[in-house]
Amino acid sequence: MNKVIVQSRVSPELKEAAEKILAGLGMTTAEAIRLFLQQTVNSCKFPFIPELRQPKPEFNQAIK
Repeated sequence: MNKVIVQSRVSPELKEAAEKILAGLGMTTAEAIRLFLQQTVNSCKFPFIPELRQPKPEFNQAIK
């Protein structure tokens, strides 16, 4: 089977943080990307619901 290369630019901090979590799950970044793509194909949709981080109450208070 032929393979292609998929590239993405991310910050070193994001890559390192994700790799630590993925290693704890027993997978590599490449495996996680393949899983994401396969799940997208299997379900014909985004495989999860993206969530925005909610600001801390201190942030909201400072804005007021």
